[in-house]
Amino acid sequence: QHVVDASATAPWSFWSRRRSERACAACRPPVPQGDPRPTDGDSCSAHRCSSSVGSTTRIPSCMRTVRRSSTPPNGWEAMWARGLRPGDAFDTGAASKALLAVLPSLQSGSTLVPGAGRAYDAAALATDDAHARSVVALDISPTACAAARRFLDDALATTRPAARAAIAVECADFFAYDPPEKFDVIWDCTFLCALEPALRDRWAAQTDRLLAEGGQLATLVFPIGKKPSDAGPPFELTRDLVRSLLAPRGFVESIALDLPPGTHMPGAPFGNAVIVWVRGHGGP
Repeated sequence: QHVVDASATAPWSFWSRRRSERACAACRPPVPQGDPRPTDGDSCSAHRCSSSVGSTTRIPSCMRTVRRSSTPPNGWEAMWARGLRPGDAFDTGAASKALLAVLPSLQSGSTLVPGAGRAYDAAALATDDAHARSVVALDISPTACAAARRFLDDALATTRPAARAAIAVECADFFAYDPPEKFDVIWDCTFLCALEPALRDRWAAQTDRLLAEGGQLATLVFPIGKKPSDAGPPFELTRDLVRSLLAPRGFVESIALDLPPGTHMPGAPFGNAVIVWVRGHGGP
């Protein structure tokens, strides 16, 4: 019996705080004419902020109080279904700069992006002219998968039709995912850090099953330096923690890049690193 990775954990504390700060900042005056956001004197119900848009001195309630622990019952799908916009919460609005830092080092071939969201990174992988890749953008949220297809169609269908055709969006539970062939490359970008810590060994085992021998696993190590006592997701990751999950399974570290804070998620006060692994043989 598998554990559903997305409903077992939920995007709340840091993710929702980032969304609230962005959203309520967007509601502050001046509001451009014709903007669909609330007008002067209306409460920001869409952003769960009790203060009025017209006031220039108030502190939005959602910025005064930060939820530290809460798990919405429907997990990721509930968050997407509420209307997750580009740039909100964990959605970076574009391909991760952490991926772009190692993209030239990732080989050609079949590529998996688990927890792909709007598939910005899938698009970057498929449009890398130096490598030919077929990409699976995997997500457990049907709403996320629909958003990914819309983004990919808008971004690539006309300008890069071959790249669009090379990307398949699949809606599935990562832990139950059983494709007919193994992948040459896996890019894990804030997927591991979003899982409950109890699922990390299962993440490593499933990643091992999905990656071909000699294949590359690129992992974003983020957030580095978040207090373990703070609620997640995202849950704190460290380089040594990721190494402890993968090295015993025969993964060999080939590239390790320390990146400045904010590289993956602008404004996030956490460190980030990317480690590229090659799957060897001899693991359990």
